[in-house]
Amino acid sequence: MPTPTPDSPNSDYQAFVQLLVSHEARLRSFLRALLPEWTDVDEVLQETSLIAWQKFGRFERGTSFMAWIAAIARFEALDYLRQRGRAQRVFSPEVLALIADEAVARTEPLERERQALERCLEKLAAAQRELLL
Repeated sequence: MPTPTPDSPNSDYQAFVQLLVSHEARLRSFLRALLPEWTDVDEVLQETSLIAWQKFGRFERGTSFMAWIAAIARFEALDYLRQRGRAQRVFSPEVLALIADEAVARTEPLERERQALERCLEKLAAAQRELLL
């Protein structure tokens, strides 16, 4: 089966990009919990995005995209650390697995809180909102 492209009429490209963009901030935070530097996060996020696109046909619509892509990101982060010899200096694979599991478990409640905060901020006058931000 050929790989879909952004120009394909029956492509899932638009749905994938929308999901990826809407979850990017949380995915970056998740990766930062596992990786020592932001530059590492950028590299692993790029690789994770490519792999997720290649596997997007296997993603079950209606399930948590964040949990699905975080699982991919977790494996990519561990592989990245192993390749660079950093896994031993940072955390053991077991500790990284625990951190990853906890980070995924916290993403949904934190996102709900962030959305509630945004709704509250929208109710403020522009000057008040600017002051708080």
